[in-house]
Amino acid sequence: PYLAIFPQCEDTRGRILTAWSPNSVDGKRALQILEQVERDYSVDPKRIVLAGWSIGGFGAIQVAAANPTKFSGLIALSAGADASLASPLKSVPIWLFHGAQDAIVRPDEPRKFHKALLANGSHAWYTELHDGDHNIWETVLTEDALLRWIARPTNADQAPAVVRSQKHHATSTVAQPFVPALDIPHA
Repeated sequence: PYLAIFPQCEDTRGRILTAWSPNSVDGKRALQILEQVERDYSVDPKRIVLAGWSIGGFGAIQVAAANPTKFSGLIALSAGADASLASPLKSVPIWLFHGAQDAIVRPDEPRKFHKALLANGSHAWYTELHDGDHNIWETVLTEDALLRWIARPTNADQAPAVVRSQKHHATSTVAQPFVPALDIPHA
């Protein structure tokens, strides 16, 4: 029931933590792609959730902070952000996910950002998978609780439980070819 857009970061030479910033070439291109999709498809402007994993999560937070009225929800996996970005996100429903065993982005990053969000009056949720590493997206993005949340983002109550652990999630060790569900020309 969702329309998903997956732009790829093309700037591989710039600073990694600013690759998806709203003022970067890739950040601007991603927003332009979203605008085009909104023009070409039936998109409810009140139901646009921004999500990102790893560097995409850092970028999703930055883009949402620069455009807080654009998104009905924000999901960041294996990412964090500077505490200064908490203020513009006060009214945006947010769900942060992180693996306690993440050696690439230390769990302190999202924990600090979550504390900054709460201190600013946000009701953001933070879910940490105790046995999760940096690749928690393989587990989190298939959770029914998250899919239900995407349909109606809110942080009014306690976060729904994400029940599967990363260790019990079946993953393939063989690279699978990417098969797009939809191809939008010139995107």
